[in-house]
Amino acid sequence: MKTPSSSRIIGAEQLTEVRPFTLGDLKGQRTGAARVGFAARAAAAAPEPPQEDDPAFVAGRALGLREGVRQGAEAAQQRYAREHAQARAAELARLEARACGIADAFDEQLRALREGLADEVVALAIELARQTVRRTLITEPGLIVEVAREAIAALIDERSSFSLHLHPDDVAEVDAALAPALHARAATIVPDPSIAVGGCRIVSSGAEVDATVGTRWRRTLAAIGRPDAATSDAVDVTADRAALRRSASGRTAAPAAASGRDAPEAAEAAEADEADDAADVPAAADAREAPFDGMPDARDGAGVDG
Repeated sequence: MKTPSSSRIIGAEQLTEVRPFTLGDLKGQRTGAARVGFAARAAAAAPEPPQEDDPAFVAGRALGLREGVRQGAEAAQQRYAREHAQARAAELARLEARACGIADAFDEQLRALREGLADEVVALAIELARQTVRRTLITEPGLIVEVAREAIAALIDERSSFSLHLHPDDVAEVDAALAPALHARAATIVPDPSIAVGGCRIVSSGAEVDATVGTRWRRTLAAIGRPDAATSDAVDVTADRAALRRSASGRTAAPAAASGRDAPEAAEAAEADEADDAADVPAAADAREAPFDGMPDARDGAGVDG
C-alpha cells in the first residue's frame, strides 16, 4: 500500500481544471465558511421553544400580564390626572373671568345708580329751594329793600347818579325805606312792569347792576353746576303776588257785620284768611306749571332778566 504524500505540491497529471487565482477568491471562501460556522453555532445554541403546558412558561406569562396591566393602569391614571387638572384649571379660569365680568357689571350699575340718585337729590333740592324762594317773595314783599340796597352798594362810582328800575308793586316799599339814600345820590325810581317783583335793575352812566330775581336764580344754579335747571319764570311770583293782593283787598272791603261778627273777630278772620291764601298761592301757581314729580321743570331756556 502506497503511503499518501504530505507534500502540498500537486502534479500536473492530477489537475482537472486550471484558472487564475486572486486574493478575493480566498477572502470569499473564508467569509462564506465563517458565515456557515456562525449559523451552525447559533442554531446549536438557540433554546428550544417553550411548551404551553410548561409550568414555568405559564407562570411567566401570568406575571407578564399582571405587570402589563399594572403599568397600563398607572399610565391611564397619570393621563387622567393630568387631563383632569388641565380641565379643572380651564374651568376655574372661565369661572374667574365670569366672576370678574359680573363684578365689573355690578360696579358699573352701582355707579350709574349712585349718579342717578345724586342727580335726583340735587333736582329735589333745587325744586325745594325754588318753592321756598317763591313763597318768601310772596309773603315777604319787604325783602326788596335789602335787594335794592345791595344793588346800590355794588356801584363802584358812588358819586354818579342812577335810575332804579322796580316792579310797580315794589316801588312804595323801596321809596319809603331808601328815599334819603336815593335823594343823596340824585337817583330816581323807575316803575318797570318787565321786572318781576322782588328784583331790581340799576342803570347809571357807566355801569348797570342786574339784581332781578331771574338773574340771581340762574347765578345760584350755575354756582352749583346746574345752569340747565334755570328757567325764565321759575321764581317769578308777580302774578301770584297780585292775586294775593286782590284777595286781601276783597276781604278788607267786605263789611264785618255781613258775617254776623264784630270788628275784632272779622279782623282776626281776615288775617287767618290772608295767611291761608299766602300758603295756597304758591301751590296754585305751581298747578299751572308741569306737575312736580321730584324733578325741576323741564322747560328749556336760560331765563330772562326780570
